Amino acid sequence: ASRAAIETIEFRREYKLDDVDLRGLIKHIDGVTEVGYGLPQCEKWDLVSRKYGVVIVLPDVNRGPIMYVFMDKIDMNKLNDIATQEDLKNSYIYINEALYQVLDGITRKTGRLTKLMKVVDLDGVTLRKMNRGYLSKDSAAAKEIDDYFPQLLGGMFILHSPKWINVIWKFARPLMPKRVVEKIDFLPNNMEKVQGIMARFVSKENLLERYGGENKEWPPRCLGSYFK
Repeated sequence: ASRAAIETIEFRREYKLDDVDLRGLIKHIDGVTEVGYGLPQCEKWDLVSRKYGVVIVLPDVNRGPIMYVFMDKIDMNKLNDIATQEDLKNSYIYINEALYQVLDGITRKTGRLTKLMKVVDLDGVTLRKMNRGYLSKDSAAAKEIDDYFPQLLGGMFILHSPKWINVIWKFARPLMPKRVVEKIDFLPNNMEKVQGIMARFVSKENLLERYGGENKEWPPRCLGSYFK
């Protein structure tokens, strides 16, 4: 335990994670790559995504943030071409740290351990759009830093899974961090059931309408705007 603590301190020192408040830099992946807009090391995500490929929100300031990922809007083939494993790792470090800072603040304020809910929507994704090279880099990058953010993820929900998803899952599962695999749930297409499952993270009032909630706002307010 002491060795892990020392490694975490050295990791945070290397990336200067204790020196800056990243919360206000969190933005939706919206295709905008202006200097000073968004988190460090994350520019390539905007180069491979259509508008709002990833949406990061905080609909209730007393509960955890939600990350919605619309995989059909992300060009995995292009991302594999332009991003190395190191590029992905660096982007995940700053995304995770920014979210950790948000979660830590909410946990301290409420006295309840608060975690991230991640929703991965596969609607419209075809097998041709999946890229094994990217999936391998993604999993390896996530594994490299998993021990430094152990309390980040509360649950990851996969929606609109195509029939061929078992092919990709069989390939990807052994590569992913065990801590993440344990949090993944493949949900049914019944949105009433989906809303019920997600209720431990988000109220029906704040959940997007497309997932059985009542929130019709689009795009929803970005998490980072609460910390400007």
